[in-house]
Amino acid sequence: MIDDLKVLNRQNTMIYKSESVTSLKTSYRSVKLEISESEYDKILRILRLSKDSIDMDQLVEDKVDLKLLKLLFTQGSIFFFNKADDIEKYFNKKWFSIVKQYLPPDIDLKTCLKRITKTKYYIRKELDDQMPRIRIFFQKYGIDLQLVNNNIIRDSDIILTMDRFDSNRNTLLIQNHRMGIVGTSLKDILYEELQIRDKRIVNLFAPLYILIFTIKIVYGMENDTFFFNEVGKFSEYQLAKNRINVISTSQAPIEIQELKTKVERIEVFEKSKVLDKVSLSIANHTSNYANMNQSGFATYGIVDKKNISVPYVLASTSFEEAALHTIRFSLKSQLESLNGGTWLVSDINDYYLNKILILIEDLEEEGKILKLSDELLLKNHVYNSYQNIFPEVSIYINYFPETNSYKVYLMDVQKNFLSHGNKVFSFNDELESLLMNYLLYLSNSDIKYNSPYNFDHKIDFLNYDVVSELPNQVEEKDFIENALKLFKQLDIRYDELVWDREFELKEVGVLCRRIDVGSYDK
Repeated sequence: MIDDLKVLNRQNTMIYKSESVTSLKTSYRSVKLEISESEYDKILRILRLSKDSIDMDQLVEDKVDLKLLKLLFTQGSIFFFNKADDIEKYFNKKWFSIVKQYLPPDIDLKTCLKRITKTKYYIRKELDDQMPRIRIFFQKYGIDLQLVNNNIIRDSDIILTMDRFDSNRNTLLIQNHRMGIVGTSLKDILYEELQIRDKRIVNLFAPLYILIFTIKIVYGMENDTFFFNEVGKFSEYQLAKNRINVISTSQAPIEIQELKTKVERIEVFEKSKVLDKVSLSIANHTSNYANMNQSGFATYGIVDKKNISVPYVLASTSFEEAALHTIRFSLKSQLESLNGGTWLVSDINDYYLNKILILIEDLEEEGKILKLSDELLLKNHVYNSYQNIFPEVSIYINYFPETNSYKVYLMDVQKNFLSHGNKVFSFNDELESLLMNYLLYLSNSDIKYNSPYNFDHKIDFLNYDVVSELPNQVEEKDFIENALKLFKQLDIRYDELVWDREFELKEVGVLCRRIDVGSYDK
């Protein structure tokens, strides 16, 4: 078999040696190896001799050479191909450098090159008018990209377009995504209409990546969508219409903006297409929400379209707060149900604080159980306003001094504990929300609805201190800085991914991020 194969250096590898460790890096992966000096020299020899392709049997002197060839192939540093395939005839093609550097190592090189050669490439005039450098780059790499106005192209050919309703079968649709662009070969992944006039970096550099990605999808790569942001960061994904797709935070920077009023934000959400993406709709007379008692407090209802009888409902002293809280909770619940993991769904202004609160859930820290004195409870304006309605209740706190955070519980007369069970920064805000949603429960205990507050919690209430004042709450800035120090000490790390439809919630002022927390060896 060795006699039939040739080896080609893809010229995409950085290799450097530091003491006993050799590092190999390509666009596919990086690896650190502990190899001998002779093995290091053999790697350099293989890469040097295969620059213009070479018969494999001329490279293999022993089993070590075979092992290193396999390593370099897996790393994406070299191609193997059959001598009979006559691959060398493509070496003088300008576009071959793209195949050599950017396509995966395990492709069928012969089939790939045939498809690229036989495919015809077209571009719509509207896209060419906005991004004329696309044709310049195609021509630079020896690929004829023709302007086309009609729809009659072969299924085996490809058309670059910005028309979201282009009727051709094989398209690369270029659209806006935030401050950058997105290109997709999928018909049903729609973002925003392309508008590129003021995007200098995108105009200059995105056309090359459009060429590279076009070649990839002509071959039939699994990834069907790329993103290119306003500072030149390129990334590609395999997306799907009926799935919660997540992308890198580099493609979704947090944009500082002046938020609309709360009422306007709610109205934007109610009209948003994003509701369909997560199977949500605003609650109406067909759900249990219409039968709920809402006297004396404000509520807002949202339903899962697959289970409209059980609404998402939260209560507050104001309609706007109830609505925004319910919006965030329903989105979080649906995203976690559809995609898995832990989701941060937060007002943009509270993003850093709420991300810290998710991360500190993973810290193992001793809490101290406190019980609010009756005098301190009476100072709370919600309890004071509704104390004639409340049956006998007690408020317990699990206080975590290491992070200065709280878990807050309401114990009813049956000694059941109501809480959402998560750590919070502001005790007073949480107590108000807890009391209001207990009122909601009392008024609707016979109706099924979804709420973050439930009675599934247990605490050791036999061992507690009664307090007439709470521990001093630190400033938010100090709270965050302290948590960051703890994360560093305990090597707590996380990956953050963004829902690709998050941009549709910009005017709602809400961010949707999946947070994957872990601890890794240094």
